[in-house]
Amino acid sequence: MVFTGYISLKRIGVDLFPDINIPFVVVSTVYPGAGPEEIETSISKLLEEELSSISGLKKITSRNQEGISIVSAEFSLTTDIKYAEQQVRDRTARVRPKLPTAAKEPLVQRFDPSDQPVMRISLFADLPEGELYDLAKEQIKTKLEQVNNVGAVKIIGGARREIHIELDRNKINPYQISALAIANQIKNSGTNIPAGKVDSGATETSFRTVAKYESLSQIENTVVSFGGEFGRGVLVKDLGRVVDSLEDKQTLGYLYAPTSVEEHKEPSTIGKLLFKYDPPNKKREQKRALFLDVYKQSGSNTVEVADGIITKINQINERIKDQAGSPKVILVRDGSRWIRANIEDVTLAIILGILLAVLVVYLFLGNVRSTIITGMALPNSMLGAFIIMYAMGFTMNVMTLLALSLAVGLLVDDAIVVRENIFRKLEEGESVLVAARKGTEEVTLAVIGTSLTVIAVFLPIGFLSGIVGQFFKQFGLTVVFAMIISLFDGL
Repeated sequence: MVFTGYISLKRIGVDLFPDINIPFVVVSTVYPGAGPEEIETSISKLLEEELSSISGLKKITSRNQEGISIVSAEFSLTTDIKYAEQQVRDRTARVRPKLPTAAKEPLVQRFDPSDQPVMRISLFADLPEGELYDLAKEQIKTKLEQVNNVGAVKIIGGARREIHIELDRNKINPYQISALAIANQIKNSGTNIPAGKVDSGATETSFRTVAKYESLSQIENTVVSFGGEFGRGVLVKDLGRVVDSLEDKQTLGYLYAPTSVEEHKEPSTIGKLLFKYDPPNKKREQKRALFLDVYKQSGSNTVEVADGIITKINQINERIKDQAGSPKVILVRDGSRWIRANIEDVTLAIILGILLAVLVVYLFLGNVRSTIITGMALPNSMLGAFIIMYAMGFTMNVMTLLALSLAVGLLVDDAIVVRENIFRKLEEGESVLVAARKGTEEVTLAVIGTSLTVIAVFLPIGFLSGIVGQFFKQFGLTVVFAMIISLFDGL
């Protein structure tokens, strides 16, 4: 039991809270340029009518803003949210042909507290914004996504390189060309298209039009219409100018540059990056930076993901330190820090509880041997409980650790009663085997009654309903698991 329990302890997931099922599914649809009334009539109402017939739906609401429709579906707590999410996706797909052509593809998302980023990383370098973004996307993001159990990495701040075509209205009007026609012609002209194939005996040759733009001059000389003067086609440069620019900024990122970065070792962690900033009265250097939010896969170990990211950050910094602009990657926010702090705090409370429980047992039994035998019930019962927790899919979180710290004083009760009665039989002159058999038989019902009393209190907590029930399920059942093993161990 101890051996299997130790393996379960090493493999069990670590998180701040139990896995909570929030029964909300949101459908977001972007319709650029449309007003709230148009959004409501052409998108939201269609979605509401289709989604309202899903089983288990409790309430459906919509929020219509300029350019976006947000339809929220709330389901009952007894509904399987993954099944409900799939139903919403299927119903949304039915509505898609009825939506306006210019509307973007509806995005269906299930609200999940675990979908929050577990870490935020900053990248800064003396590079133009476009090059900094390319560095983050092509090198940093791809490396972070390779870490085990990382679900996604999103870039915040900065902007990608984008080619802008600034049209001059005074030049467009004489040619009677619309901006939409110009955009479509540029799009069609800059595409590589298969053009067919030619068979010549045993050889087959494939042809394609190589039209992908490689320079600004190629875009400037793209023909958008054949109605120009002197029989010449109308080029893009005749209607405006082509500018190598950046896409419109949606977010901005700034970082107060640290004076030094050092690796700090702590118990139960492979390392954290901590920063020493300038004193508050000194002016800090503010740098433009990009941020990368790291999301873990659902159900994965947050602490394990964080450790993998920290290791990968050190490897990335070693690789890019000699590149142009002296880029550097820094850990800004570590979501596992609070989990580690909570676990270490509760673990300390459990260890102190064990020591104090053993001390009290020694003071009353007055026998070192009996105290050691009784005290062995504590680690054995806890490790045995980890086996059942691992099999049930529980994680090491605040609620399960709270249950274990509460159960520390209860786990030795059965062992104390049995061991004390056996000790009394030995003092009365009984042999070891007889004392063990008689002493245990006399208190068996009392020990079972004591354990069942505790189980009767905590077992119903594991079956509470609602959001509160999802929090306390692992709390109540963990106490029950520990008491069952304690009863077995005591007898």
